[in-house]
Amino acid sequence: CSQCRSWLGMDDFLETTANAEPTPGPVAINSATYLGYKLAGVPGAAAATVAVCLPSFLIIYAISLFFEQFTQLTVIANAFKGIQVCVIYLIFSAGVRMLQALDRSLFSSGVLLSVFLAMTRLSLAGISVPSILLILLSGSAGVAAWLLGRRTEATSYAP
Repeated sequence: CSQCRSWLGMDDFLETTANAEPTPGPVAINSATYLGYKLAGVPGAAAATVAVCLPSFLIIYAISLFFEQFTQLTVIANAFKGIQVCVIYLIFSAGVRMLQALDRSLFSSGVLLSVFLAMTRLSLAGISVPSILLILLSGSAGVAAWLLGRRTEATSYAP
């Protein structure tokens, strides 16, 4: 087309997508960074990344300046209540899918029950535990369980 800048051909686009998809982070930012690097090296990558991130950052920053007054509006407060319901549903549905995919072994069921009871006790006792701590402890317990499972498999196959 006469209006296109032809910065990217179809092969380049496919290469950008192939490189942006598997790398951690949002695809739009990864694609912009890769394309900026391809066109102008490290300065291009930095400029493209800032250009993609800056508008969102500025909008969120502007909202944060007036957030307290913003939430005083009845329409906004009700919208946030509706969003809370949606978030609860999304978390619940993800949990149900994870439960459905769970290995039905005695060990898995025991771990699930233990975690459920521990979290219930913490909630009922009014003890607030940082989410990151729970994530790290759960990850550590998962790695330990995996290592224990590998060790058990290795000893059961030994002659």
